[in-house]
Amino acid sequence: MRNRIAWFVALVLGVSGAFAASSAEESEAGYGHWYRQIRLDTWAWAGADSERIRETLARIEAADVDGGMPDVGPGGSDAHWIREFVRTGEAARAEAANLKGQARADRLVEASMYFMIASFPHFREPDAMAALARAYEAYEQAGKLFEPPTEVWRIKLADRDETVTAYAHLPPHEGPWPVVLKTGGMDVLRIEFHPLRDALLSRGVALVLFDMPGTGNTQTLDAASARNHFAVLDRVLDDPRFDDERVALWSESLAGNPLVETTVRRAADVAAAVNDCGILHGLFATEGSTAPAETMQYHAYADRFRVDPHNLAALRTATRPVALGNKDLLGRVAIIDVPMLSVTTLEDPLVSLDETLAALKLSTRGELRLTGRFGHCAPRSTSMPAVVNWLEYQLLGGE
Repeated sequence: MRNRIAWFVALVLGVSGAFAASSAEESEAGYGHWYRQIRLDTWAWAGADSERIRETLARIEAADVDGGMPDVGPGGSDAHWIREFVRTGEAARAEAANLKGQARADRLVEASMYFMIASFPHFREPDAMAALARAYEAYEQAGKLFEPPTEVWRIKLADRDETVTAYAHLPPHEGPWPVVLKTGGMDVLRIEFHPLRDALLSRGVALVLFDMPGTGNTQTLDAASARNHFAVLDRVLDDPRFDDERVALWSESLAGNPLVETTVRRAADVAAAVNDCGILHGLFATEGSTAPAETMQYHAYADRFRVDPHNLAALRTATRPVALGNKDLLGRVAIIDVPMLSVTTLEDPLVSLDETLAALKLSTRGELRLTGRFGHCAPRSTSMPAVVNWLEYQLLGGE
């Protein structure tokens, strides 16, 4: 069967990174000297108020006494970052208590975003995990007010003492529904994709949000990187309310790795797949071969594997089994017939174009969308509407 790769090029200037350095726009705004990435546009897209974020950042910076990075060190410790954003989140949650209906739900979603930022980049220390619990609690409170209410799934894994939490947003009409299973990457949580709820439900498509192992949970990222994808997919297939012939997967960045594995190994169960700036092989296969970087992104990467970021040998040992090439999942051609869209840039610093194309060649129906020349992951406000349209076509066709 002839392999076909369709090229869809939409050049977007100023692409920002998901875990590359802060964008030029953010640096010019005065946040380039922080340890954490300050993702104003991304967090605002997810449901936070950018002005409240700026006010919280100003409080943190005002407390900095050593002139270094405001969010680390004696003058602006991690605890202070967490405390101030929790304070902002609690203020929003208190406001929600005085509202009703959709307005209350929206304010609770907003509160959940401040708690999420308090936890960011979601290291496993107690204060960060406590803030993360508040984020999920506020979002689940909001979900009870949605129409229809959000379903909270706690899926126990069969072969591990682990539970995967997923949020199922369901259309108001009777099923069976087509469905999109959506995952973020290394430091992007399921609740940050809340805006996709209205975008997909308005098209009659259900949305299930969940996290990959090691992100926003107590799991460890290891060779079984696709276990959460498998578990959520099985949960959907066992539920007659969903159309088991119209199940799509959509994952980004680090979660592109389990997405491609799931699409290949469960091709009969997947109607379409979107590999959004997915990191598939090279980073996992080679990470740790040079000196460690003292950056948030590198520390978060090591944290997902539960490895000391300064122990390069241990990090290499932990990451290499995750690489798709080491799972015999790259290098083959036309082994599945699942429509697969890959979204990336020409010069992504974390995944080569050759690597992305190798994944597309696995399918007879691979499509590439370029969102710019540089950077890792396009801004969601720019890239996601086009992906939603692509998924609508794959799942609904001419309906």
